[in-house]
Amino acid sequence: FFCAEQHPSYDQENTAIARQTLKLLQQKHANIPASALETGLQKKPYGRFWQLDPQITLDVAHNEDGLRRLFQQIQTKDLFTVCAFSQNQDTPTCMQIVKNNAANLAFFSSRHPRVLSLTELNSRWEKLGFPPPPAADFTKLLTTKKRLLVCGSCYIIGKAVYALSTAARALGLAPYKNIPDTLYYPIG
Repeated sequence: FFCAEQHPSYDQENTAIARQTLKLLQQKHANIPASALETGLQKKPYGRFWQLDPQITLDVAHNEDGLRRLFQQIQTKDLFTVCAFSQNQDTPTCMQIVKNNAANLAFFSSRHPRVLSLTELNSRWEKLGFPPPPAADFTKLLTTKKRLLVCGSCYIIGKAVYALSTAARALGLAPYKNIPDTLYYPIG
């Protein structure tokens, strides 16, 4: 029922899983109106293929399968990718996937204890034989007019939104309208 061939994107697959789970709950335990189920299923999980605007996508894809599926869903190589990775990831494999799919790349980090520092990201990148990319400069990235993807770790999404919002304000751009009220930026 939940194979990738039937559900080409993670979003569609996750929605199908959630729909089936909610139907089972509804049958056995809860009186959930069908309209409430559909309204809930339209909500996106925090950081999953989140469009700040038509040119900016944030996604928490952080493993081999997630990154492959994310780049398949985006379907463009003319993309500036900003990524970070956490300490417990298969970074060589994930980095190779990003390298194969990103026209341009910058690394990003935060002070979250599980996120790799820029120094460690560059070191692991160099071990793969690639010259280190620059650190992300969101003000410059917003002026390039390229499609932007931020991915690789759920631990950077809050900081990335904060950095993008700050850069947009500095450039006099309209603020992003679809930032959830629940988004917080506790660790930078």
